[in-house]
Amino acid sequence: MLSLRRYEEKDGETILSWIQDEDTYYKWSAGILGTYPITLNHFKKINDMEAFMVIEEKEIGFFTIRSPEKNVYRIGFVILDPKARGKGLGAGLIKCAIQYIKTHYPVERITLGVFLNNERALRCYQKVGFKEISKKEVNINNLIWQGIDMELSE
Repeated sequence: MLSLRRYEEKDGETILSWIQDEDTYYKWSAGILGTYPITLNHFKKINDMEAFMVIEEKEIGFFTIRSPEKNVYRIGFVILDPKARGKGLGAGLIKCAIQYIKTHYPVERITLGVFLNNERALRCYQKVGFKEISKKEVNINNLIWQGIDMELSE
């Protein structure tokens, strides 16, 4: 069973160890934290966000929550330990995030974003019940990546 705990600055090393290549980094962050490779110093931007570690005996995942507008909550920076991928734990992580939001906030909508080249994450979000609401193009290292915003539809 998965559980949550608040992110602590010491978790940064663990999370950065899960980002094993440049492609993974940009799919995860869209470069918001800086260019690859990032350091723990760059990762300190996370300290200003509502962030969580996901636990299954040990830390297996991470995500953030922010509120871009009243009663709208956005899940971001979702990542799993590479050893935990392919076991359904990503869907469990997202369900934990949704449950936390619904328990702690007056929520009208829950959203997230994903790049189309991140097929595993896209399938995971669809499995949990997110549907595409808009498309966008993002410049990643002078390449145009196709992204979509998704919203939980219940």
